[in-house]
Amino acid sequence: MAKLTEAYNNLSVNKKALQEIVQEAASLTPTDYSEESWKVFAEALKAAEKVLNNPNATQDEINEAYTRLVEAYQGLTVNKEELKEQVELGRKLVPSDYSKESWTAYEKALERAVAVLADPNATQSEVNDALKQLLKAKAELIEKTVDNKLPQTATNLYQILLLGTALLLAGLVILIVRSRRKA
Repeated sequence: MAKLTEAYNNLSVNKKALQEIVQEAASLTPTDYSEESWKVFAEALKAAEKVLNNPNATQDEINEAYTRLVEAYQGLTVNKEELKEQVELGRKLVPSDYSKESWTAYEKALERAVAVLADPNATQSEVNDALKQLLKAKAELIEKTVDNKLPQTATNLYQILLLGTALLLAGLVILIVRSRRKA
């Protein structure tokens, strides 16, 4: 029994793989991922660190912590919902309602946002940047002004001609009446 105890005490566990993934995980930024997926990942990371710091951890515990952390890492997702909403709203806008220059800038930001949405490897910071640019371009859209002013026509000229003709006729009537009185 003493030999068995000695052999058990001399067994070493391999924590190298777990240490490497924990170090890699420490470099990740929570804001680059959705809150839900980061929460699962953070819990797995905390459990892995606990196993690493446990000198009595078994190889099975190490393997389980490693597997759980890898699965949580692979499950990290970015939150694209707000960007998706803004892209859908952007597709409903009518280009002819805006100036050509402002629409071109908006269209460029919209195309980038669509590309980020389609990219399965896009980080949360890329999503946030695309959203920020899209919202900025949308705020800078310049609506074309609708000219409600009627076009200039010759209406004023006709009124002047009518008034002139009326005065001319009035003058002729007065002239005729005076000339008949004298005669």
